[in-house]
Amino acid sequence: IKQMPQEARMFKHVDTKWRTIMDMAIKEPNLMECVNTDGSTLQAFQENNDNLDAIQKKLNLYLEHKRLSFSRFFFLSDEDLIDILSQTKDPLKVQNHLSKCFEAIDKVVFSDNLEIIGMLSPENETMDLIKKIAVNEGEKKGNVDLWMGELEDTMFKTVRDIIFKAVEDY
Repeated sequence: IKQMPQEARMFKHVDTKWRTIMDMAIKEPNLMECVNTDGSTLQAFQENNDNLDAIQKKLNLYLEHKRLSFSRFFFLSDEDLIDILSQTKDPLKVQNHLSKCFEAIDKVVFSDNLEIIGMLSPENETMDLIKKIAVNEGEKKGNVDLWMGELEDTMFKTVRDIIFKAVEDY
């Protein structure tokens, strides 16, 4: 709602009209008695369809913008991306979608104050990150694409650091 306030208002208007028409249909189950013969019911449905089409178009543009800001979102369906973006207040709920964005990350490990401190693979192998990622700090708060981008960068740096240490030890 915060990201798309105009579309939220439009949807609320469509929803209100739909509920009003459905309430009329419940009260009068005879279709010919329920609909207005002057065409206003048909006009309401057509207007609602036009509004829903406009809302869908704006939603697709918003999702495209988010995918361009974090390219791994292209691996997600619209439903999964909407689910992630709607859960921005609770970063723990993004866990279910991490394996769709990152092949080798099943989950991330959070500290008590919601900092990402490690990664967990699908095989339950853990890897501590070389730096903590504060998901609710500054502009990252509520912006999943920003902290997931930082997770991606930190993941690369962590793996590179581990490989360099392994080569030195060898």
